[in-house]
Amino acid sequence: MRVTMDYNISYIDINSLKLIKYLDRETVLEVKASDNISFDYIQEFIYHPISRFSKYLRNLLVMGK
Repeated sequence: MRVTMDYNISYIDINSLKLIKYLDRETVLEVKASDNISFDYIQEFIYHPISRFSKYLRNLLVMGK
């Protein structure tokens, strides 16, 4: 099992002449585990609702594209 935390995520609109930068205030805790590790086992260590997070899709959302 691997756990990483992403914070200070920023996006740059490369299509803008001014290279507008956006700092995302979200902090993301990512848990990666092999298929043989059950979700119940992971929740013994980390209890938090599951949600999906994609930096690519988040960039499209915050940059309004």
